[in-house]
Amino acid sequence: MQEVINLHIGKKSTFTYNKIHFTYIYRRPRRGITDLCRIIHYPLFSKSLFMKITKLSTVSLIALLTLGFFTSSCDSVKDILKFNLPEQTIEVEFDIPPTNTGDMSLADFNVRLDMDSLIKANASNFSANNIQTLKITGVRVEASNTEENGDHFGALQSAKAELSSNNNSTMVTIAELTNNPETYAASLVLPVKDVELKDYFKATSFTYKLSGYVRTSLKTTLHCKAYIKFDGKLSL
Repeated sequence: MQEVINLHIGKKSTFTYNKIHFTYIYRRPRRGITDLCRIIHYPLFSKSLFMKITKLSTVSLIALLTLGFFTSSCDSVKDILKFNLPEQTIEVEFDIPPTNTGDMSLADFNVRLDMDSLIKANASNFSANNIQTLKITGVRVEASNTEENGDHFGALQSAKAELSSNNNSTMVTIAELTNNPETYAASLVLPVKDVELKDYFKATSFTYKLSGYVRTSLKTTLHCKAYIKFDGKLSL
């Protein structure tokens, strides 16, 4: 015999990111034990519609959610469960060898990163296959042996960082600096591109490439370290 389940609804009367948040709780009446408590995020079309919904009685809300919830499967409930992946930083050391002037490939390097393990360390129920969106948030390159009267990043007129992975071998530009000043600099900050990388990061191996236009030839090897930051959203 199917057991009766009570549906208790709490509503939050705030308008946040164009969504209304309902809390639903399953209780088994005979035992009075809470079996499940989750938050459902229902997107709204406008704030005015939100205000109308918040004025509904609890009985009306139960009817509204019962219609939408019990006609959907458990899988469709999972579809609304999301997780924001905190900002992560990849740090990698590499060298820029002596270089002539002109458009040059400055360095390329491989990085091993198990995205499944990284994601599970932050959210155990998710994996790389649950990446909904992922973008680069910062790219910075520092050199440890620059000299004000010698080689430094002022020698570069422009710089570009590209990425590929063992899940997508096509190089994509993730950050680019187009007008670097001709002054002494021991580091470079490259403005990031607003490009979707979720398919690239469902991977375990990544290749990064740094290139640019060299205005003044580099006579020594620059010992560098790159800091590549990214964050994303996951969805079951």
